[in-house]
Amino acid sequence: MREIIRKLIFVFIIFLSGLSLSPPANGKVEIDISPHFNMEVTYTDNIGFTADTSSDFSQGDFYALVVPGVALGIPNRLLDFKADYSYYYYRYAKYSSKNRGYHDVDLEVGRTLAIFKNVNLEFGDKYEFVPVNINLPEDLPDNQAQRNRFYLRPSWIKSLNRRNQLEARYEFDRVDYTGSGRTNGQNYSAHYFHGGWENVTTRWFHFSLNGGYQITDYDTLPTYTQFTPEAGISVAIVKNLTFVSRVGYFLENVNFDQEGNLAYFFSAAYNRAEKLKVKAAFKRERNLDIEGRLFTEDRYELSYFYRPRKKLGFDGYIRYNEYLHPDEKIKMFEARFAVIYYLSRKIDLRGGYVYNKRFKTFSEEEASSNRFYLGIAVVL
Repeated sequence: MREIIRKLIFVFIIFLSGLSLSPPANGKVEIDISPHFNMEVTYTDNIGFTADTSSDFSQGDFYALVVPGVALGIPNRLLDFKADYSYYYYRYAKYSSKNRGYHDVDLEVGRTLAIFKNVNLEFGDKYEFVPVNINLPEDLPDNQAQRNRFYLRPSWIKSLNRRNQLEARYEFDRVDYTGSGRTNGQNYSAHYFHGGWENVTTRWFHFSLNGGYQITDYDTLPTYTQFTPEAGISVAIVKNLTFVSRVGYFLENVNFDQEGNLAYFFSAAYNRAEKLKVKAAFKRERNLDIEGRLFTEDRYELSYFYRPRKKLGFDGYIRYNEYLHPDEKIKMFEARFAVIYYLSRKIDLRGGYVYNKRFKTFSEEEASSNRFYLGIAVVL
């Protein structure tokens, strides 16, 4: 509750500062209020994603997810304020011990600094749930930890001419886990420095050079640093088909132990207005889990969205991940397919199927689950 009260105070301060920075010419304040409501009923044949050989493997159940909320926006000449509050409540049919509810709050402020040309400042506060274990599905209700995250992002963008642009930005993050989730993480402060140059050689070809430096200072763990230079290209072969490629190198240091390796991203995307979107992507990157452990992630993904009619749409993806730790390797597969029926601009129905699988490795047993869901989303 203290976190919620602190956020409400934060909202009030930003609201007053926004009015004082740029009062409307007509003396009236515009406030956009948008209530929203989601409800979804799901059946899963493995509620805890336990191993196929476990005695609990056959634990299937229905559960409902109800998410009421409201979004608030205050547009301003110099300051743009957004807030979104949602309450998530899970209720199971048989396993009532898993019933739970939690708050999700997202506050964001963006402001162009008039005293510095081309400079923008964003800051915000999030009270959110994040996945805990990479060997479980990311959206599994039991696989969540709650944290509070404050961020500050000043940035500078300068167009040298029609074809060249420079960018520099800094981000500060402070993350504190609240202990109200299923488990807890390591609290930390992080600093990110980024600089880049982009060249628009032609309408169909873009080239970029970027560099980043990260310092993650944990409260109880050694400090982690990472330097990442990167080069990338974007090529449009035909009107609706685009290829993107980025290759970089990460050099990291933990407690005076250094390590380096390649990082890369490749994708091919086909977009046909709002009717058809198909994307295939592969990436390798270096990450930290919520306990501060390093791992390398390889992800292969094919996603699509197809809307053959005004009121009917289909979307989904197929995804394969490999997580490489120094002492273990985890392989995960997920397939998600959904059908969307648009009742109106503000209401849609959605139903679908999700399959998750964890492959057997030296450190993990094989596990799988099937989920079927039906839901409704309303945005007023």
